[in-house]
Amino acid sequence: MVITYVLLFFGATVLTMALTPLIRRWAMAAGAVDAPCARKVHSAPMPRWGGVAIGIAFVCTLAVGLLTIEGYRWNVVLGIVLGAVLMAIVGAIDDRYDLAPRWKLLGQTAAAAIVVACGVKVEWINLPFGYDATLSWLSIPVTIAWIVLVT
Repeated sequence: MVITYVLLFFGATVLTMALTPLIRRWAMAAGAVDAPCARKVHSAPMPRWGGVAIGIAFVCTLAVGLLTIEGYRWNVVLGIVLGAVLMAIVGAIDDRYDLAPRWKLLGQTAAAAIVVACGVKVEWINLPFGYDATLSWLSIPVTIAWIVLVT
């Protein structure tokens, strides 16, 4: 089983590397670039849509994993995929149009809420010295906050 996960990891890595040049050209053509200025290190426009290549590779690898590994809870997988797709869309729109922070936060929170609605929650936390804290009703806001903060 571990070899399956290792192969999926390397498959996602190879697919991301293969997609990156294509997405780079697409980003340049669409104007999703970071323009050079006095505060930037680069002297030429740099494409921003690297997350799109990673997102596509993630979804494709997840699909292959679902076909080869048994025991997935489909509602959880669906929630993660839908949340990841929405997160990638928000990121791509931000890269192209420089979203105001409140709209970006709203999109990220919506993506996290989709994940939680499909059954993914942080229900307890390990504390130092062998203690655990059960979150009960706090599991929903903690999970949403964790996803948004990690993003």
